[in-house]
Amino acid sequence: MRAILILILSFFVVAANAQVYKCKDAQGRSAYSDSPCEFQAKSVDPRLLQSNTIDASGGRRQVRMAQEERDEALYGQSQSEPAPRNYPQNGQSTVCPTEQAIKNLETSANSIAYRSKDKRDELEFLRAEIRRARSCSKEGGSYTSQDWQRVKESQAAQGNLTAGSRQAARAAAETIHSTASSNREQDRMLIDRQIRAQRAADEENERERRHAIAAAAMNSGPKSITHCNQFSCTDSAGNRYDRGVTGNLTRRDGKRCQVTGNSQVNCW
Repeated sequence: MRAILILILSFFVVAANAQVYKCKDAQGRSAYSDSPCEFQAKSVDPRLLQSNTIDASGGRRQVRMAQEERDEALYGQSQSEPAPRNYPQNGQSTVCPTEQAIKNLETSANSIAYRSKDKRDELEFLRAEIRRARSCSKEGGSYTSQDWQRVKESQAAQGNLTAGSRQAARAAAETIHSTASSNREQDRMLIDRQIRAQRAADEENERERRHAIAAAAMNSGPKSITHCNQFSCTDSAGNRYDRGVTGNLTRRDGKRCQVTGNSQVNCW
């Protein structure tokens, strides 16, 4: 019996004195082995790997380090490291325009609608801005005060004289909304873009159709001049000709024309 007890005790002494190495592989994962690892080997006290044993001889700091070593051995990472956070897409801390700011925007839209009948794009943009401002309060987003300041500048730019600057300002504002607005508002913006693209295609087709009709009318049989003034003439089909200083006529398609004695127009 005594011999068996001595054998058991000697086994624990050998296990306690066995050298353990902590290593990290190429992916940074920790592993423990009784032989040196290929790279980044670190000697670890075997007692730290026992679930109920820590070395408290070095004070609180060593106790904490020992606990972290044991946790990393058991769970693959230190329990003192914070878990990764998942941030929502539409944070509740988003900044939205005040009700007074929205009312001011409505006043600007009404002013454009009253003063100008040909600023369709500008009016639609401002009305969409009103919708986006209200959706911010109802549906959230990720706006900052700087975002709304830039959007406000784009709104004010709709009163500029040049169409190019107005269009550039609208594009700048929609770029901000495309990343900061709610998912539902982004869906609405996608529908708006599809409607504008279809309308632009329809308008281009209509221009081509009218151009084809006008070209056919210019080239269909002889025309007679019915009216002239100092700057232009009009024929019986409604085609207009610009008058040069020498009296020659130039048709709108660039062809030069001349009026014969019976008031007919010949173009070449």
